[in-house]
Amino acid sequence: MIARSDWLPLFNARQLTGSFLLTGPSGEWAVVSKETYKDIHSALLPGDLHEFLERLGLILTESNANQVLGAHARRARQAYRGPSLFVVATTTRCNLSCDYCQIGNTRGHRDAPRPSAATARRVVEFAFQTPSPHVTIEFQGGEPLLEFGTVAQLVELAKEKAVETAKTLDFVLTTNLLPLSEAMLGFLAENRVAITVSLDGPEEIQTKHRFSGKASNWNRFASNLDHLTRTYPLPINGICVVRRESLGRVEEILEAYVSFRINSVFLKPIGRFGSAARDWTEVSVPTGDFLRFWSEAVDALYFRNDRYRLEERFLLILLQKALNPLDPNYLDLRNPCGAIIGQLAFDTEGNVFACDNGRFGGPFHVGSVHHSTLRDVIDGPKATALLRSTSLAAPSCLRCAYRPFCGTCLTQLHAAGADLSEVTRLASRCQINKGRLDLLFSRIVTAPQKIVDVAEERRRLFHGAGFRVSCPRPGESQASAFTLERERPLRREVACST
Repeated sequence: MIARSDWLPLFNARQLTGSFLLTGPSGEWAVVSKETYKDIHSALLPGDLHEFLERLGLILTESNANQVLGAHARRARQAYRGPSLFVVATTTRCNLSCDYCQIGNTRGHRDAPRPSAATARRVVEFAFQTPSPHVTIEFQGGEPLLEFGTVAQLVELAKEKAVETAKTLDFVLTTNLLPLSEAMLGFLAENRVAITVSLDGPEEIQTKHRFSGKASNWNRFASNLDHLTRTYPLPINGICVVRRESLGRVEEILEAYVSFRINSVFLKPIGRFGSAARDWTEVSVPTGDFLRFWSEAVDALYFRNDRYRLEERFLLILLQKALNPLDPNYLDLRNPCGAIIGQLAFDTEGNVFACDNGRFGGPFHVGSVHHSTLRDVIDGPKATALLRSTSLAAPSCLRCAYRPFCGTCLTQLHAAGADLSEVTRLASRCQINKGRLDLLFSRIVTAPQKIVDVAEERRRLFHGAGFRVSCPRPGESQASAFTLERERPLRREVACST
């Protein structure tokens, strides 16, 4: 038995059904029974349990201090490698008028500004000032294909700059596909631009809130999407905004993705920006309803059957966070927030914003490519104030077991009317993230081998490692305590994608 004076607890705890989840500051975790949880809080700790918690870094001892500090340093270094994602709005104009649009109603507006040639060049020069060895440029709008000449110009400028600076480079484009032409498709394929498509489900759901005048846009959209997924050399990703019409129709929505041969879907709640913010009571989906929809979809994709060859991207991000010693560095779910130090966004005039959602107003305008360098922006008073906000957390966050897997989003807090110096546990984002993580860890408790199988099938996401169920005593069932451990340690740091 080990005395309490010989170790310090590093974990936060969350009660699950019949057990407790313990998590450490760098993402270490274990699930323990109620009886074991009581043992941990007793004056004397059983030797095998002490060894188990010490090895995982859930308690601090003289023997594991360097291990714990090293894990924390590796995780922290990832967050400060410099911004790597640069979101460029090529236009605010769109050919649709969705009532939940983050930008607002911008249909028509043919006189909407576009980046000038000089602004496009300055945006690229600004982005490549980052110390990050990798740059991702993401084209947004409005509808970016409506200003495809600007997209093409930015691609060519960025390719030249990548060679000059010896940085790796990726492109991403988010589109509704309606303006897509063969010439555009050829250029995008030649330059290996990853395409993300907005698909909310079958025709009735897709067109319910996505207006394009009197005529339906479904036939053109479906034709373009079918052609794209048959001919494009890269996998196509989808974004599905969960609306009230989506509820109770999980199978139909997943079938729509499968029928179009889309490889992955991001099931996301409506953001409180733009048009959605103005009509929030009409378009918002209650948090509990969204979580039930997401849970049903995840169970259908991963736990109920193998009928769908489709990934839910947020679930995989959470699984990477739970099983990888290095965070996947998904910028919208990171602590500190990915704004400024992980990503920046540009409008058509070359104004610089803290992140993609920051383009929609508030205190997130941090500079201009015409008057500032990247260092000026990051060190400037506006960015410094925002970064200080991301380092603050309410006591509920500091004590939360999900803190290593979660993150604050300042733009969502601002849109909800919250003070940026506070993080409220009542925020919808907090409830949604806790609900998603509750589902993941409840499945780990009830079906750990299934989680191992899911990870095994996707080894590329875990740097080639396999996993096993690990208990305090070799061969013991997970009745008292268990975790999922890598079959081999990570031998070197791996730069994780954004």
